[in-house]
Amino acid sequence: MIPALAVIFLSFLSYLIIYFKYKVQVLTVNAIPRADTILILGAGLDKNGQPSDILIDRLITTYTYFSINNPKIIIASGTKKENAYNEPLKMKEYLLLKDVPRDIINLDESGFSTLDSLINLRHFEITEPVLIISQKFHLYRALLLGDLLSIKALGLAANNLNFSIQKRLFWTAREMLAIPYNLLKLIIYKLK
Repeated sequence: MIPALAVIFLSFLSYLIIYFKYKVQVLTVNAIPRADTILILGAGLDKNGQPSDILIDRLITTYTYFSINNPKIIIASGTKKENAYNEPLKMKEYLLLKDVPRDIINLDESGFSTLDSLINLRHFEITEPVLIISQKFHLYRALLLGDLLSIKALGLAANNLNFSIQKRLFWTAREMLAIPYNLLKLIIYKLK
């Protein structure tokens, strides 16, 4: 029981530290400076193969930012599986329906995690700072990992849809556990 409580406490403490360090880099559409490169982090597809509600929230934010600032590169990063599960393709389809030009949308189909999505940025001709689009609770970890990979980034918080308290609590708890896990993955990546 005590080791589990220690893990929970340390996870919560690390999340608080990261929150206070990166909260100034998490902005809204009205407050964020212009960036040429956008990275949209995947958030899953529903059983019907369409973007989940949390991913739709990120895509709405992407389109809003695009319509104001006209970035040069949009990278849709997520998971592609063998059975027609393709997050980046669904993101692209959504943006094309909103008349975002096809030639600026790039797919990263091996963005299996936030860390993978950030590592994969080296395959694209990016200009910094990169604008990472996700929800606030997720952006703090994304910005930390970007810093540790020497990627200059800002976070654009998707907050167009209202989510239940249960979903928000689940996602925040998941983030607290994801931080030490991702730091371990990053150490292993850097050792290779």
